[in-house]
Amino acid sequence: DWTTTVYLRDPGLFEMGPSSDFSVVFFQKHFVEWLPQPKEGDILVLRDVRLQDWQGGISGIGYHDRVQWALYSVGQGCFVRPHTGNAPEDQELVDGGRRHTPFLQATEPEERYCRRLAEWWKQKTAGSAEATGQVFQLGGDIFGSGRRKHRQQLLLCDAGPGVEPDGYFDCVFEVLHIFENDNKVYSLYVTDYTKNSAVSPCQAQWCPSGLNDYVVKFELWDAAATLAESLKLGSYWQVRNARMTYDRNGHVEGKLVERKAGEVDVEDKYPPLEALLKRKEEWQKRNDKKSNVFRHGLLRDAQDGQYITCTVELLHITKRGPDGKYLHVTDYTAHPELSSYRYGESWSQGLEGRIVSILLRDAQEQHANTLRVGAFLTVKNLRLRDSKIKMRFQGELGGQEVLIHPLNSKHPNDDLQALFKRKAEYEKEKDDRKQELESKRHKALAFAAKANSTIQELATNPKEHLKARVIARVTNYYPHSPTEWIRTYCSKCKQKIPDGKKACHHCQDIEHEYVQHKFELMLRIEDREGDQMDVLLKDECEFLHGLEIGDWIQRPGVVSEFVQRLRPLLGNAPEKQTDYDEIVTDTDFVRLIIGRYRSSESGVISILLAVEN
Repeated sequence: DWTTTVYLRDPGLFEMGPSSDFSVVFFQKHFVEWLPQPKEGDILVLRDVRLQDWQGGISGIGYHDRVQWALYSVGQGCFVRPHTGNAPEDQELVDGGRRHTPFLQATEPEERYCRRLAEWWKQKTAGSAEATGQVFQLGGDIFGSGRRKHRQQLLLCDAGPGVEPDGYFDCVFEVLHIFENDNKVYSLYVTDYTKNSAVSPCQAQWCPSGLNDYVVKFELWDAAATLAESLKLGSYWQVRNARMTYDRNGHVEGKLVERKAGEVDVEDKYPPLEALLKRKEEWQKRNDKKSNVFRHGLLRDAQDGQYITCTVELLHITKRGPDGKYLHVTDYTAHPELSSYRYGESWSQGLEGRIVSILLRDAQEQHANTLRVGAFLTVKNLRLRDSKIKMRFQGELGGQEVLIHPLNSKHPNDDLQALFKRKAEYEKEKDDRKQELESKRHKALAFAAKANSTIQELATNPKEHLKARVIARVTNYYPHSPTEWIRTYCSKCKQKIPDGKKACHHCQDIEHEYVQHKFELMLRIEDREGDQMDVLLKDECEFLHGLEIGDWIQRPGVVSEFVQRLRPLLGNAPEKQTDYDEIVTDTDFVRLIIGRYRSSESGVISILLAVEN
C-alpha cells in the first residue's frame, strides 16, 4: 500500500495557527498515481473523507476505495489534470463491482470558490504561499457546492452510493425473495427489471434464468425489518429513503432502516409501477422459454458471463484473502481462456488450462467449510467471467442457498462417471508424456556419454543425417554486421525481401501478411586439431531459445539482445569490428552440438543445434 498525509487549513482554521491544521491520511492499494499530488500552496477539493477523533482533535482518512479529490493550482488559476502515468483513470475494485475513480469532477461553483479562496490566501500570506508548505481545503457550503441535495425517484440501475444525496433515493420494485439472517436482519431481493452493473449477480436457485443480473439485494434494519411479514412474493412496493451502500466485497446493495414503504396495486395507475410492468412484460418475452435450472455443461464450453451447472473435482482451497475464498476445481477439460494462466504450485502441475478458480461470496464461504481436497462436487448456477482483477477467466458463486453439493464417488451419477472417464484419459496422456520425456532424457544421457568428435571425423563420416559434439571455437562469422543477421522473407514465395522494402512486391503483399523475419548467421569453427568447418546458426537453435525476433524493425533493441546471447561464441568482436576489418575472436573452446541433414533447397548442411555448458 501507498500512503501520504496532507495538512489543510481553510478560513475557519487560519486564525488558530498551524497547530490546528486539519490532517488527512490517504491510502492507496492499486496505483501510487491515485494519491493526491498537491504542490505547496495549492487547493484540494475532497469528497468522501472519513472523520475520526485523534489526540483530542479531528483528522481525516481517505480510503483507497472511497475518497475523491480535485486539485486547483493557485499558480495557473484553474483545476489541473493529475499525472496518471500508466495508471487508469478508473477501475473495478472487484470483478463485476463498481468502477471507482479517485479523480473528482469539480463543479463551477466549486471552481469559483477556489478562485476566491486563492485570493483570500494571497492576502493573508502576502505572497508567501510557496514558503508555508500548507495546502488548503475548500470549506463546506460557504459559497454553495452546486451539487444536488434532494432525494430522487430512481430506477435501480441509476441508484448508487455516489448518487446525491449520499446514496439515498426513492424507488418502486417487485419482491422476489426474502431471507431472515441470524442477526434478525432480513435480506430482501427485488427487481424493477433494470440492470445495475455494480450489483453482485444473483445465483440462487429461486432466481429465474435470465433475471440474475437484474436482482438487487436490500438489507432491512431496525424499523424496516418489521415490514418483512408484509413483503409477499410478487408484490410491488414504493419505498422512500432507501440507500445504496457497498458490501464487504465492494458490490452495491440496498439498505432500508425506516418503514417508509407501501404496497402499490397494479390497478392504481401509478406511473412508476406502470413503467416497471412494461419492462417486466418485455423481459418475459425475451425469457419465456428459459428454465430456472441452468443446464449441466463442461468448463471448456463456458462463455464469458454465462451460468452453468458443472461436475468437478476439488484440487485446492485458498483461504480467505483480500478478495475472498477460492475453490480451485477441474473437470479435466481445457478452456482456451485458461491456457496462459499459471498457478505455480505443485497441486496444479500438469493441469494447466484445465483449472477454474471459483470466488465464493456471501454464505457460500460457510457452505464450503466442510469440503476437502479430492472431493467430487456438483456446482450449481456457477457464473464464469473474465476477471480484470486476477487477469484470468474464473468463476463466481454467491447467495444464501447451498449451491455446492458433494457427490458419492462409490455411487456416481452419469455426470460423475463422465468425469471419471475424462480423468482416466487425462492420466493416460500424462503417463504417455512422462514416458516420452523419459525416453528423451535417456537419449540425452546416452548422447552425453558419447565421445566427442573432431571436425575431421565429421568430414569423413558418410552419413547425411547425424548429431555430434565438437569441442571448437568460432574464428570467423558472416555477415559481420549484426544488423544483417536478421533477414526478411516472404512466406508465400519463400524469397528474400530486398533491402529497403517492407514487403514482397512480387506477391503484392499490401497488408504485409507474408512478411517473416529469420535469424541466420554462418559460423566458421575450429577444433583443437586446427581443422575448420562452417556451420549455420538459425533462430530455431536451442542456444537462441527465448529470443523473439518479432518485427525487429519496430524493436531494434532485439539486435543487441542477439549480440549479448552470442558473446560466449563471438566475444566482443561484433562491437569492435566493421565489415572491412579482419575478424578476430578471443573466445575459448566450447562444446558445440552439431547436426547435419539434407535440405531440399541447399543440399546437405551443418547447423549448430546447441551449446553445452
